[in-house]
Amino acid sequence: MPIRIGLQPAAQPRLRVDWWNASKQAATSLIKSVQLTADRLVRTPFRWALRVAGDFRGRFSLRNRVRRRQFALLCAFDDRYEQLVALICCAAQSTGSTSRDGYYKELRKWMRDNYGSIRHYLQPAWANTQSQISRDPFESLLAFERLEEVLTAHSSIEDMMLCRNSLDKYRFGLEKDQKVR
Repeated sequence: MPIRIGLQPAAQPRLRVDWWNASKQAATSLIKSVQLTADRLVRTPFRWALRVAGDFRGRFSLRNRVRRRQFALLCAFDDRYEQLVALICCAAQSTGSTSRDGYYKELRKWMRDNYGSIRHYLQPAWANTQSQISRDPFESLLAFERLEEVLTAHSSIEDMMLCRNSLDKYRFGLEKDQKVR
């Protein structure tokens, strides 16, 4: 049976444990710093190069260029369409629509000239509608020479709604496709 006298244990084993812990922490710290340095020197430039190459591929790929061009065409056409609808609504509210005929003819000419480039993208949206007559709402809306004829036509409001619906469907498809890529 050992005798207990309340003296401090020898300092040597305690120093040995502290030395072991200190050397273990130093080795771990050295390994971590070497790993971080390797990560900075090798992996980070590699990741950067992959990101730049990915951006380059995405920015200059033919598919993305086509999508951007389609989106630009859609935005330009949609802006002019909104101007046309605003003009029709304003003319419907006021009685003197003869002063707006020049602006209507200008908008109509621009839309008829540029509708051919966007028509085949919009066609699936208006061709699959619930209506029994499969007609092009843009062509029927732009068929009138004068603004007064648009206002008196029975199908103008329906055509405007179908046009807006097809433009929105096409825009949604483009935006959805952009988010996926």
